Amino acid sequence: MKSFLAQLVCVSGTRIGAKATYIPSYGETVAKGMFAIYFDDGSVVDFYEVRDLDSCEMHIHNDRVTVVDSFSYLAAGRLLGDVKGALEKIKRRTRETSSIVVLVLSDDMLPPQMEAMVFHHADGVLCLLEKEGSDGVKRYMRIPKWMGGRTFDANIFFTFIGNQLNVDTRYRVV
Repeated sequence: MKSFLAQLVCVSGTRIGAKATYIPSYGETVAKGMFAIYFDDGSVVDFYEVRDLDSCEMHIHNDRVTVVDSFSYLAAGRLLGDVKGALEKIKRRTRETSSIVVLVLSDDMLPPQMEAMVFHHADGVLCLLEKEGSDGVKRYMRIPKWMGGRTFDANIFFTFIGNQLNVDTRYRVV
């Protein structure tokens, strides 16, 4: 689900005319294969395989949508100060280039203090969560922070089947 949403952000950017960069942690060849369902060729998206947190900043270019999937993998095991420095460079570069950068994190991969720091540096945060109950698994998204300082406390229900994401804004998970 996480990678699907990251891909969807990238593809949506290209469909409105933006150029896109996709930085996967699982390999450029695999990522290009995953994008084959959206494009005949992957030429509208640049792919860069990055294994070093500090290398992300180099791939942020003018007026582009850049998706880093999975930022948590790159940050895992690093010192808090190193991750903070990388985030500050990414944010500065994003502003210099008038770009949009989406950092994709996996739940529970980073220590709480580091995750809080990532959330602090972000302009917006969207969390995809699962909750198991008596009637099965419920999937929902929470938006604890969004651009302009707005917050949402609603948990928005969604289903994910195959390669289709269905969101129901009428149903709330409690």
